[in-house]
Amino acid sequence: HGVQIIDISNPKRPRKVSEIATPGLAYTMKLSGDYLYLADHRGGFHIISVADVAHPAIVGSAQTAGKAWAVEVVDGIAYVAADNAGLLVFDVSDPRQPRQIAVHSLGGAAEDVVIRDHLAYVASFENGMHILDVSNPSQPRAIGHLATPGNARGVELDGHIAYIADWVSGIQVADISD
Repeated sequence: HGVQIIDISNPKRPRKVSEIATPGLAYTMKLSGDYLYLADHRGGFHIISVADVAHPAIVGSAQTAGKAWAVEVVDGIAYVAADNAGLLVFDVSDPRQPRQIAVHSLGGAAEDVVIRDHLAYVASFENGMHILDVSNPSQPRAIGHLATPGNARGVELDGHIAYIADWVSGIQVADISD
């Protein structure tokens, strides 16, 4: 139930610097500047100031309709993969008051999200990878879908290739050049 900040300057002797409790199960996070954006599973989504790593503080939070599995932050917008609620989009330009501006249902559980070039690549547990145009974050628009044989849990991009962690069916590799 929370985040620990560890000093790894000496890898042989990692040292806990601080910790901060969260209401849910701290799941995945992204660091952007002095803020850590946390998908907190059943606890929603939090923005934690780490400007002083010895004293982290939750400065903003939002409940999510589904379990918050993953978060990606680009240009003051946070994209939260929120299980059966789909992809939730938040304006986080004021970290103290995150404001939901959109939701996009995937017809399955959103597990992970990666943003590149105004496109959201979303792993959906039941039905593969969805690609959404998020050039207007308040109106995500579906532009592509790739069904996978297993259950999509994660996405990673490298150039024009998407790697999809597809649970029991292993890693699926997709060309996303077009």
